[in-house]
Amino acid sequence: MAAPVPTAYTSTRRASSLGDRLEIGHRSHLVVDRHHAHHGHLTGGPEGLGQPVEVDVPGGVDADHHPAGGDHQNIQLINIYTPNGNPVDTEKYDYKKDWLDQLIKQLKTLSKKNSNIILAGDFNIIPSAEDVYNVKSFEDDALYRLEIRKKFREMINLGFNDVYRHFYEDKEGYTFWDYMRGAWQKNNGMRIDHFLVSNSIIDQIKDININKDPRGREKASDHTPIEINLA
Repeated sequence: MAAPVPTAYTSTRRASSLGDRLEIGHRSHLVVDRHHAHHGHLTGGPEGLGQPVEVDVPGGVDADHHPAGGDHQNIQLINIYTPNGNPVDTEKYDYKKDWLDQLIKQLKTLSKKNSNIILAGDFNIIPSAEDVYNVKSFEDDALYRLEIRKKFREMINLGFNDVYRHFYEDKEGYTFWDYMRGAWQKNNGMRIDHFLVSNSIIDQIKDININKDPRGREKASDHTPIEINLA
């Protein structure tokens, strides 16, 4: 029997949906799936894969140390939910910027202790124009503002890879479709859920998959799971 692989969440609405997500991710993949919350989060994994380590970020970030199995080095999984930040002319946007600054500070500290990190979750950041269906309508949105994208780039520059763009340089990779205006049916989506992986372990990531099937179900989350396969 294959060793269990951790599954990461931020927040969910219904126990039945949580069960569905667990079924999607069991045994073969590390899965990150979430549903919106104000600034909440939850880090999860099969019992016995490690104890949570508290990381001091406004709103909270937890980190679980998980042995990847076999001859893999010890990998630190950090699951986050970044505040949305809208509207941009309110304290919510300032809070998001402060939250990201604190996250970057903590990543610098954690990277000195363990260079094998997987950072996963709902970043609420659209990294570039090809990651949203209509970039002009998001130019002044808290998900796409230049200073927010620069913070995403700052994380990358700490020694991380955006796993989806590592494998698919130009391919559409939406992970979120709003409930409004038929966004799912029109494929008016955006890529705001991400895996950032340390450069030291990027070669252990064999693939990434955006699992759109749950988003098409009745009463689905507006986000869909993303999955990475570790060799």
